[in-house]
Amino acid sequence: MLVITWCLTSDVKQIMINQKTAQKALVLVAVIAWCGVLLQLYISLSNAVIDGRGIINGFVRYFAYFTILTNIFVALVATSPPFFKQSKLGRWFSTPVVTGCAVTAILFVGLAYHVLLRHVWHPEGLQLVADYLLHYITPASLVLFWIVFPPIQPLHKLDPVRWAIYPLGYFVYVLIRGVLGDTYPYYFINVAEIGYGQTIINALALCMVYVILGSLVLALTKYRQAQKL
Repeated sequence: MLVITWCLTSDVKQIMINQKTAQKALVLVAVIAWCGVLLQLYISLSNAVIDGRGIINGFVRYFAYFTILTNIFVALVATSPPFFKQSKLGRWFSTPVVTGCAVTAILFVGLAYHVLLRHVWHPEGLQLVADYLLHYITPASLVLFWIVFPPIQPLHKLDPVRWAIYPLGYFVYVLIRGVLGDTYPYYFINVAEIGYGQTIINALALCMVYVILGSLVLALTKYRQAQKL
């Protein structure tokens, strides 16, 4: 009986240690994500003032990018468990299905940038720092956290499809902004340049890639969960 009690106590202690380690790691992810988001906000607003567009226009342009919205998403997901888990919104951001969506989205951001956008501009100075934070360091940190500390609760096989609602919603958001007179943030969904037909084809193709990445995240999660048993 004493042996069983000791084993159970040891298991509980180990779980608590792992949880504390995970919390510390998640705080680090949050710091990295917020640094990238806030640095880019500073750069965007500064450029808007210098160009004579004004701060309001700087804010409007800032929130046009999938990269920015996704990094904010990651920052909220990483901040919620350590600091706001008791709130209703904090618990929602802490759920595996929401975190899994964030992992898929930020992985998509990193890969899409590297393949589609890296060659079209060459940032320097602080913009280069922000560029690496938003497109490489934050994605790598969250994906690494997810691999090392997979969620206990299982994900559903249809979650990758559900996660694709996020990029589809963003696409609709961009189209609405375009109709209202705003510029399109990415050349591959620029209706003014390539038309609605090609824009829709490109968007659907990217969503398919997103679902594939989500399926890989799901498979990796199940593999890591099996290892933890």
